[in-house]
Amino acid sequence: MDLIATYMPFGPGYVYVKSKGDERNNIFNDVSEQTDRVIDSFLEMMSELDWMTIKSKNKAREKAKEMKKSYGWPKDLFGDFIDYSKIDEYHYHDYNEIIDRYKNNKTHNYYQMRAIMIKGYSNRESLRLIKEKPTRTRFMLSPAIVNAFYQPESNSITLPYANFNPPFYNYARNSPQIQAYNYAGEHAIAGHELVHGFDDEGTFNSEIPYLLDFLTGVQFGSDGSLSDCGWNECGWMDGASKEGFKDMAQCVVSQYNTQCCPQKSGTTMCANGVTTQGENIADLGGSLYSILLAFERYKTIKSAISIHLIRSLRLPGLEQYSPNQLFWITHGFGWCETRSEENMINQLLTNVHSPGICRVEQVVQDIPAFAKDFGCTMGQKMYPTPEQRCKVWVQE
Repeated sequence: MDLIATYMPFGPGYVYVKSKGDERNNIFNDVSEQTDRVIDSFLEMMSELDWMTIKSKNKAREKAKEMKKSYGWPKDLFGDFIDYSKIDEYHYHDYNEIIDRYKNNKTHNYYQMRAIMIKGYSNRESLRLIKEKPTRTRFMLSPAIVNAFYQPESNSITLPYANFNPPFYNYARNSPQIQAYNYAGEHAIAGHELVHGFDDEGTFNSEIPYLLDFLTGVQFGSDGSLSDCGWNECGWMDGASKEGFKDMAQCVVSQYNTQCCPQKSGTTMCANGVTTQGENIADLGGSLYSILLAFERYKTIKSAISIHLIRSLRLPGLEQYSPNQLFWITHGFGWCETRSEENMINQLLTNVHSPGICRVEQVVQDIPAFAKDFGCTMGQKMYPTPEQRCKVWVQE
């Protein structure tokens, strides 16, 4: 099913989203509203940065406001979920190819079928992109796959419907507690992708090889086109702001390089702060402002209801944890994983993402609220001093 969902994304995606009934529209509206709040929170944080000029802030604000948001499923392709002719037309050649190959392949060799499907779909999808009129709202993933995607060339974000499930999301529109849970999960993912619109993945700076001069997210403007191009570079962020960004990025690189994560016995391998810096910045920035926004929601809860009622809302079996502590636990829960040492080493050597444990522990170290909620003492691993912390997309 994973293979089909990946290489024939909209057939399984259509069936999956349709099975959710009318609730899908309520969830879509809820996710849209809350994600817009995350974007607004990011803009508010950015407005307070002292290293970014007013000119660059205005450009960034325009880009965030003009970002195309593809949430849930492709509306033009799925329509009213009654007429599925567009889906069949889209995947017509994919269906026939698989059926013919399956009939002719008497051994039903899985790996051969997989290779055929991957090559066939990839070729047909490439041709579609060439023939179709460009659009900034193209849905980049199957709605049945848990993932998220930011496309710099269109300044668009794609959040598939499969994301809108536990452990990342629960629908309870009138429950502030559940909404705070959602900020710790799904909306932190959305925040991560949003930050890629302002990130550092691009052409290397010749003087500082691991800090990037032509910032990918910065190259592209609000409509996804190259922005403010000179004779040798593009980008809406001016020189002074780029220098401030590089200082911020340097902090993240140094932090990941000096604090070995994950810590292992025997042969020690650590996440590489250079190769993972773009994703680490998105983790820190995206999670940070989503989490801060969630805490504002918690403050609203605490001011609106009695302390007795707050205590009565504690989860059975987890009564020893405060609502704030449960929030942080929820944030980490989505990154729980079991993996072999070989798989971990392969990720550390080849992947631009840090391992899950690093994407939790390294992030919350830079958020003082976490340490305060768990009673950490400044100077401990999870409560570094202000000089040791990285302030990513936040002034303080």
